[in-house]
Amino acid sequence: IRATNIERGKITTGGLVRARLEDLPLDRAPLLDAGEILVVRSGAYTGDSARVTAEWAGSAPGYDLRVTPNATVANDRYLAWFLLSQAALDQMHVASTRAAQPHLNAEELADLRLHVPPLLEQRRIADFLDDQVARIDTIIAAREGQLEALDSSILAIAHALVTGRERAGGRGDTGIPWAPTLPDGWGAPRVGQVARMGTGHTPSRSEPSYWQHCNIQWLTTGDVHRFRHDEIDAIDETVIQISELGLANSAAVLHPRGTVALSRTASAGFSIVMAAEMATSQDFATWTPGPLLHAEYLLWCLRAMRRDLMGRLAMGSTHKTIYF
Repeated sequence: IRATNIERGKITTGGLVRARLEDLPLDRAPLLDAGEILVVRSGAYTGDSARVTAEWAGSAPGYDLRVTPNATVANDRYLAWFLLSQAALDQMHVASTRAAQPHLNAEELADLRLHVPPLLEQRRIADFLDDQVARIDTIIAAREGQLEALDSSILAIAHALVTGRERAGGRGDTGIPWAPTLPDGWGAPRVGQVARMGTGHTPSRSEPSYWQHCNIQWLTTGDVHRFRHDEIDAIDETVIQISELGLANSAAVLHPRGTVALSRTASAGFSIVMAAEMATSQDFATWTPGPLLHAEYLLWCLRAMRRDLMGRLAMGSTHKTIYF
């Protein structure tokens, strides 16, 4: 049974769930049909949606809301596009943010006001958007190839700088896989000797009071997309915040400004400097530099060693995880 992840307008394989069909509550959750639309009901991506294509028909549904179009009045492709429109997203945002944390229930989704032209016109609109977005996707794919090449170039420069490859003089062996030699006089301590390591936690979601009056920045996997291509070096505001009560009643820690965080689960291997005090979820490892280490230098070291981190230390076939 395939578990699914929803990205805007797409369903991707999120991993294999080993379960027996007879263990599933199929009377309450029938298998997916092509043309149905899945909508994320909670979390950082609340309101994102994707249409179930033929290849996903017969898959077991997850926690997402299911929209089954009435074929007599609504074309499934048109409805899928409408749910991705700003008009629909604005309505879902208003509905989902009435709670302490973003959450959309079936009743709120059913109350969505949508534009319903005649079926023929819906199909023509869907055909047009399918064609135009396919063209855009082709351009994006080419652009992503350029970005990957640029990323590789930047990381190659970063690797040369943080390992002193261009410096004149002698070099000594280090035994470090990603930096086998360093200039004479450069130290090669373990990171734990020059920075305090930490992590984070998620306050219990079963306690509503932990998710009220949220004013503490809380770094989660929902923020990683902002620094996946190393576009920014520091972050001072996060997608989700937690409360002081939630922080006090969990293993989460308020890290000081200048702490460096590394994503270690979903989207593993990406780093950022905290430009303000903030906590993190358990999906991050953190280091608060001591007097011998500069935060931005550590950031670039982690970026330069990303390939080594993911190739040598990350575990897992579908989702890579860097263990402590």
